[in-house]
Amino acid sequence: MMLSEERRKRLSKFLSLLLRHRPEKFGLRLDEHGFAPLEELLAVVRREREWEQVTKEQIREVVANSDKQRFEIAGSNIRARYGHSAPQRITYPEAEPPEILYHGTSPQSLPAIRTEGLRPMRRQYVHLSTSTEQAREVGRRHSREPVLLTVRARAAWRAGVKFYQPEDRLYLSAAIPAVFIEEAKENDPSQERAIRKAQPADIPQMVDLSEQKRIQYQSYQPTFWRKAAAAREKQIPHFERVVSSDRVIALVHESAGSIDGFVIATLVDAPPVYDPGGLTCLIDDFTVADAQDWATTGLALLTEANREAKARGAVQTVVVCGHQDQPKRAMLAAGGFSLASEWYVREVV
Repeated sequence: MMLSEERRKRLSKFLSLLLRHRPEKFGLRLDEHGFAPLEELLAVVRREREWEQVTKEQIREVVANSDKQRFEIAGSNIRARYGHSAPQRITYPEAEPPEILYHGTSPQSLPAIRTEGLRPMRRQYVHLSTSTEQAREVGRRHSREPVLLTVRARAAWRAGVKFYQPEDRLYLSAAIPAVFIEEAKENDPSQERAIRKAQPADIPQMVDLSEQKRIQYQSYQPTFWRKAAAAREKQIPHFERVVSSDRVIALVHESAGSIDGFVIATLVDAPPVYDPGGLTCLIDDFTVADAQDWATTGLALLTEANREAKARGAVQTVVVCGHQDQPKRAMLAAGGFSLASEWYVREVV
């Protein structure tokens, strides 16, 4: 006999309790992948007065009709695909995530996420959606007006955060640092962001950003970083060469039709007295429009430059950074970079 919709929902919630949250309370044993024998689950369910007459076919019916693919039956075993809070760690094969994933949360949680990133909290993993609609739906469990977050999942994965995909529309992950998270700019085409190869038409905006950086760095050390006369005009031919060179990785970050950051990476051999094991990706020309963009735009550019450099045979990346450029230094540390050298400067007197 088929279950009514109401009964199916109630049984689904009980299965979630058994397979996600409290298997030990009911004496149900899960393996390392979260599976339990279907026969054992059926016996546990039938111990509850409300479900004394439930059948294996009705449990299969709940699994088949779950709109969010909450459960999975494999052979003679059953498991919850995601959402576990039980102490026993459930494992999944690692998966490479897409460029962007989404997370819905409450406005009250936003301050902590901005500083601490996304954490599993009472669950075993952070839950991320492949669509904004699904993320909003999840967020509405916590607030009538949820906040939609954009997670740069591919960049986080490249930085070492592990991801898993228990079903098509859902990814799970370890904790995600705040540098990979932004509040989504929903339904606003002017907020579209993209990293792409630099083009000759981008050079004027790249020079403007470089001029801004030169003025900033000159205040750090007025001799070493002293800006040359006609620096803008002198930089244009250099940028024209690197943008057209196949030996250089030149990337820009475009937001709302404007360039708000760029990176230029050159693959070079190490000095003959050193042997890092391969080519070095040297990054000097690298800046963003605003200091607060280092944690997002800057890290995204650096991650993409690293990816392309690795594909070309580089084994390490070296980034030049002014000693007092604290936002950039913080981004480099968050990206896994360590300090290798410092230069000390004084005027000859």
